[in-house]
Amino acid sequence: MIYLNIIQIFLLLFIIFKIYKMGQELDDLKAAVAKVTEVDQSAVTLLNGLKAKLDAAIASGDPAALTALSSELGSDTQGLADAVTANTPSA
Repeated sequence: MIYLNIIQIFLLLFIIFKIYKMGQELDDLKAAVAKVTEVDQSAVTLLNGLKAKLDAAIASGDPAALTALSSELGSDTQGLADAVTANTPSA
């Protein structure tokens, strides 16, 4: 009877440990989802800003404005590519 109680206590402690560990994993998952959401929102903001600038450059009819926007897009694109590379975990 004592052995049965010891086994039950051991199993109960094991289950409590597993529940605790699942809670930590859930917190990690929530943090990862929040980070992805922030990145998605940043990308949408970036694209909306670029569209507005492109629309303004086209509306101005000024070829120099389009050239300037092209240069800005090149630097923004490189910055975004660098950020993605820096924040992508290696396989």
